[in-house]
Amino acid sequence: MDVFCNICNENKQIDEYLTDTQIKILQFIKRYIQENKKSPTFRKISKELNISLTYVDSNLYQLAKKEFIKKKPYTARGIYILKDVPCG
Repeated sequence: MDVFCNICNENKQIDEYLTDTQIKILQFIKRYIQENKKSPTFRKISKELNISLTYVDSNLYQLAKKEFIKKKPYTARGIYILKDVPCG
């Protein structure tokens, strides 16, 4: 699948199929961890991307299923990036 990277302004190839929302969530998580040294809460992701908490949860579930992230259960800031999209 080709994904347009806003950082390098090029199309990049990734093997797994990700929706636009999943890519935006993954990019936000990476940026948030770099800036704050901790992962964002579901509520922070919801507010930043203007989507519902239920939609955040379902997308994070799919990202975990595709092994892009790992979620530590029962932890507010327990999201860890395992794989990244090109150029983050």
